[in-house]
Amino acid sequence: MAKTLIARGQATITIQKDGYTITQSLGEYIFPADQSGKILSAVSVTSTISVTLGDSAFSNFTIGTITKPTGFSSISVNNTNKTVTFAVAANTTTLADHGKIDIPITISSTIYKLSFVWSKAKKGDTGAAGVDANLLDWVKEWNTGKTLINSNTVITPKLFAGAKNTDGTISGIAIGSFALSTKTSSGTITTETVNGIYGFKDGYKTFYVDNSGNAQLGYGNEYVKYNASTGKIEFGSAVSMQWVGATYIDKDGIFTGTLSADTVSAIDIAASQITSGKISATYINTDELKSTLITASNINALTLTTTKGTIGGWSIDSDSIYRGTKKNTATTYTAASGSMTIGSTGIRGYKWRLESTGAGAVAGGNISWDASGNVTFANSVSLNWTEPIDGITEALGGDEFPKLTKITAEGIYTGSITASQITAGTISADRIAAGSITAAKLDAASIKSDIINTTYINGLECTFTKGKIGNWTITSNKIYNSQISLDAANKRIVVYASTATATSGHRVQLYYNSNSDFGFWATDSAGTCIVSLGSSNKIAGWAITSTSISKGNVSLGSDGSITNGTKWKLNNDGSGQIASGNISWDASGNVTFANAVSVAWTEDIDAITTALGGDEYPKLTKLSATGVYTGTLTATQVNAVSINASSIKAGTLSVDRIAAGSITAAKLDAASIKSDIINTNYINGLECTFTKGSIGGWTIASNKISNSQISMDAANKRFVVYSTTATPTSGQRVQLYYNNNNDFGFLAVNSSGSTIASFGSSNKVAGWAITPTTISKV
Repeated sequence: MAKTLIARGQATITIQKDGYTITQSLGEYIFPADQSGKILSAVSVTSTISVTLGDSAFSNFTIGTITKPTGFSSISVNNTNKTVTFAVAANTTTLADHGKIDIPITISSTIYKLSFVWSKAKKGDTGAAGVDANLLDWVKEWNTGKTLINSNTVITPKLFAGAKNTDGTISGIAIGSFALSTKTSSGTITTETVNGIYGFKDGYKTFYVDNSGNAQLGYGNEYVKYNASTGKIEFGSAVSMQWVGATYIDKDGIFTGTLSADTVSAIDIAASQITSGKISATYINTDELKSTLITASNINALTLTTTKGTIGGWSIDSDSIYRGTKKNTATTYTAASGSMTIGSTGIRGYKWRLESTGAGAVAGGNISWDASGNVTFANSVSLNWTEPIDGITEALGGDEFPKLTKITAEGIYTGSITASQITAGTISADRIAAGSITAAKLDAASIKSDIINTTYINGLECTFTKGKIGNWTITSNKIYNSQISLDAANKRIVVYASTATATSGHRVQLYYNSNSDFGFWATDSAGTCIVSLGSSNKIAGWAITSTSISKGNVSLGSDGSITNGTKWKLNNDGSGQIASGNISWDASGNVTFANAVSVAWTEDIDAITTALGGDEYPKLTKLSATGVYTGTLTATQVNAVSINASSIKAGTLSVDRIAAGSITAAKLDAASIKSDIINTNYINGLECTFTKGSIGGWTIASNKISNSQISMDAANKRFVVYSTTATPTSGQRVQLYYNNNNDFGFLAVNSSGSTIASFGSSNKVAGWAITPTTISKV
């Protein structure tokens, strides 16, 4: 007998596979008869034949022809249902008092035999009437307590084994339905009617199994109960499950030790098989876990609700996630450096705060804004550039020529500059009039080789609505190949038989119809559901998606960003925005003010005006904590001096000032062309058919898309994830596949190549067969 290791830890569980095991539900029967042996009433009994191969059900067998003995009116064989029905007519007198019938079972041309035996129970002569006057009282009660079941009388007594306590309660085991004196959890004596099997100690109920299917072990706040009405197992508040040096489970959570990599194979293991220890992060294949389990569709389908705990050193309670001392009071800061609170009122740290209303403050309140985006700068705030303004004056021709520039909330305005005045530097793409660069003005060859190349296109995030990838057909809402379909419109990933469709017949799928109808779904050939799984997730009111953790308007992105809708954003690269986006900055610290921003300080600017020489003195632009000063620069005030392209801060340069073909790839801002012209929206409009190359690290072949140990194989109708020591067709793996109408669905295989779970044409988990109405293991 072969043994397959399925789990190892404090206990090792193996599966032994034997030969064929043939059983029947009814192997013998006693026919009631009168004193002469005549069968008074018609009798028909059915025996169901079952065959298992090792621990798996086996249906490829037939029941042969059965010889009918004298006295039987018929013996019927049903090879569809695998049953044999034996019938004897009423008033039959020819049936022998006992006998045996051979039932031939054929498996792979080999005939095995089962036996059905019968006998008669003849009615005896009626005896003289007895006298019950001297019966014991409990025997008399038993004698009168009886129930008629299928024409048979069954004694239905009350049983108790134990002792009666001095206070009238009991200690022992009670079976049946009757009233007893018991104690409540507070010690009060009361009368309780038991209806099942109950255990008592000193009057307290310590366990029970009642006729409604409920079961409980323990009492008070230390109990484990199965609630038949909800189908759930309930634990008392004081219950904990503890294994020395390994797992500890109580009302506060689940804590575990170390589970080594050689203990857990990449197979499906029922939670009941994991008994102790810890799984070291070193031995977790995070890429495979993310691709198969921690996916956007799976996480979006969940709702986690946690009211306490920690994540990466952050504490969680019912309204906040925080480090250090919690501070969830609006318009306040945390008390010390390093303390930070993300709560229902917003996000706040030491000397900065972002309110849930959209208001906030940074730099200890020196820069603040209200919920409408109105920004206030304190007197101590100044805007300092690294280059002095004198450098600009010199570049424009010196102090002897009046230079005027106008800076407002709408932009910076200056005069006209001829093309001959631009001698060096680069021109920002926003200085070129929209649509003024035609194909004749571009060096097409250099653009193709340096910008529109495989490396760049591979880096785009594209949304295709038509074409093919690896022989997978793309439509606006669907990618499909043969009997596998990824259907975005109907929120479904499905594998189905050739005689079925994506929505009917024999199939398995991951799907979402509504919040109450989503998850994993498997059906039999009649379209009846075999397996259905689904749920939803939240933590302390914070919703989890594949890209963010959020509560209200506040969101923590998976890339490390923190946002409040469009009110404010703090990105992980150092960029961000505040005051509804009116103030924003990039990763290098370059700040942009929107039109709605006004820089208003409370001090008068007259002192600066006087310091600069009075109203008659020409002013260049200067921004400080005390004011903003500027003038107007007209076209006549710009002489024909040499001006670097870097000195042009505003306006547009007409494209007819650029020589045809003179702009090569080296002179272009490739990044801006990629983002504004050759971008995802443009490429998405093309119908592309990819048969080679890669997308996001996924290798494309004519009929396959693969990455690491994940493969979407259209030629073999297979979607498979496999371990580093396996292949897509052997060894440790899980897959959605279709071979034929009798072999398709979901399959999980351990490192020895043994099937652990299958759904679709065959529905089993750890050897347990699943039908639309039963889960069984013979």
